[in-house]
Amino acid sequence: MATSIPNVSNDFTLLYNPSWGYNRCSTKAYFKSPNPTNFQHGFYGIENSTIRGSFHLCYPVNSPLYTNKIELIFEGKQSISWKENNNIINDEKIIYKQSKIIWKSKNNNYEELSTLDLLFEFHLPDNLPSTITSLNVKSYGEKIAGGVAGNGTEVGHITYGLRAEIFRPINIFKLQLNQKKIVDIWCRIQRWQSLESLNTFDRPFRWVDSNDDIRYDVELEKTMFNYKDTINIPMKFFINDLDKVKIKKICVRIKEYHELKINDKSKKIGGFVVTDTAFGEQAKKLKTNNDDDYYFFKMRLNLTKTNLGRKLNCSVNNEMINIRHKLKIKIYLENSNLPSIDLEKEITILNFATEQDTSEQHRLSNTWFYHNESKTEETLVETNVACHGRTKNRNKYVTSQKKRFTLFGVKFSGRNTRNTD
Repeated sequence: MATSIPNVSNDFTLLYNPSWGYNRCSTKAYFKSPNPTNFQHGFYGIENSTIRGSFHLCYPVNSPLYTNKIELIFEGKQSISWKENNNIINDEKIIYKQSKIIWKSKNNNYEELSTLDLLFEFHLPDNLPSTITSLNVKSYGEKIAGGVAGNGTEVGHITYGLRAEIFRPINIFKLQLNQKKIVDIWCRIQRWQSLESLNTFDRPFRWVDSNDDIRYDVELEKTMFNYKDTINIPMKFFINDLDKVKIKKICVRIKEYHELKINDKSKKIGGFVVTDTAFGEQAKKLKTNNDDDYYFFKMRLNLTKTNLGRKLNCSVNNEMINIRHKLKIKIYLENSNLPSIDLEKEITILNFATEQDTSEQHRLSNTWFYHNESKTEETLVETNVACHGRTKNRNKYVTSQKKRFTLFGVKFSGRNTRNTD
């Protein structure tokens, strides 16, 4: 059953949802951001960009978290593997890692925490590649989404993640046998490009051909697209005799090709990511200025709706993975001995910064998450706690309204949030 997404309000606890990219999750300790599935801020590749948000603790006062340190790690990994002649060829490396301690107790003693917002920010260096999703990704039922690419063993991806490591005492009564409680979430990185930075001039492209029975004119408005675009493909068919030939079906698809590279070895695979289909009876019969009849189709490929279950990656060349795209058109004919008509054209899909993207960044930067002026106080309470047969003095944090946090130079306060257990 699909997880329903609640309405978003000013209470960001409603945005907690383990299915949104969590690997190891907890309803008592989780990440928050104005955009719950994205921690990246700024147009990376065009301007300075950061990973930022908050790590939220929401423990009951009568069952608090015991910890002496909370460390946050932002890490990127690149992984390539495939099977060749019964040999596994693989390579994995960490392409970036940065860590910081976002909370630490006094004198390294364990303390009790209940409700707390811990703000974080990581500055991105200039040279990180974007997140890349493998073509061979298993979906529900262990089937590869969109069908097998290659022989199914080929995997090539770049992933980033945020990992919180909470250091705590071992407690055999609660089956806490690991000294670290770990919460980690995927963190997608996108690189942006400005149109001004490209030194290419994009032109429309047309396929025009004919024989005794059919003539077609298929137009592609451009060959370079934003990954949020809809590709419009108008098609005209001039048919002399419908008893001899008809349009039965038209399939328009985008195929994504990955070249995986490890040292002097490489492997090329491809898989379809977006598709659209039309049938002959959907054609509109129109007339030209010369009063000639023709049959018209307008095919559309919405790049934001990868309807085959695969994620669309942008076209890119980097050290271990090259990605390119082709638009493929197949026109099936009826009542004819002619073969189907196959058309294809290499296209480029990039991530352009548009006015809509700029407005969305501005909207997020002005949410209460960054500008709320309410106050929060951490009240320190001395308490005696028995642990492993011994009694130790520990500090207990209880959150109430009074002390002000600051996020990147902007005043901010954590909010009391409900326990979702």
